[in-house]
Amino acid sequence: MLAKVFKDFYTPVYMVFNKIKAVILDRDGVINKKAKKQEYILSKNQFVILPGVKKAIAKLNSKGILVFIVTNQQAIGKKLLTKEEFHKMNSYLNIEISSFGGKIKKIYCCPHLKEENCPYRKPSSGMIFELMKEFNLKPNEIVFIGDSFSDYQSSASAGCKFVFIKSESDELEENINKFKEINANPIAFDTLYQAVRCISN
Repeated sequence: MLAKVFKDFYTPVYMVFNKIKAVILDRDGVINKKAKKQEYILSKNQFVILPGVKKAIAKLNSKGILVFIVTNQQAIGKKLLTKEEFHKMNSYLNIEISSFGGKIKKIYCCPHLKEENCPYRKPSSGMIFELMKEFNLKPNEIVFIGDSFSDYQSSASAGCKFVFIKSESDELEENINKFKEINANPIAFDTLYQAVRCISN
């Protein structure tokens, strides 16, 4: 079924990554194992980095590409996750990535609830626009790698290229259906490492 919806071609992905300066990563489902729908990653103990992620980020850095994370974390707004615990997860992630020679340039997080309609919360593009302004980046210099339709919407609104990660989750089919509804056919891979590997060949 997935083969009918997405095309996994190495050449187009290489073209997507060509001459870019930055990669934006969603967090849950791209970097770490995603919680079940309506559940959240609430502690460092629940934060499981996916295979190949550390190596993938190091590969991007070796090409001179800046790596950012843009993530919604409404568990903070719901008082289920403290900012302290969120920063602990970030510190753990940075330490693990640095052990492979990689680095996350900056992590952007929106803690607000969906109902608040915050312009920074994906599918809005506030975090991307802030990132572009802060680091003097243009939309055509950025690739957004995410695992949800809202990531795609945020990327498209900002004018950035997009790569879809088909992470194993109970939201995958829902995301696929949303892409089909608008006849979108993003370049897709099963993992971050598979996508990033294309630019190192």
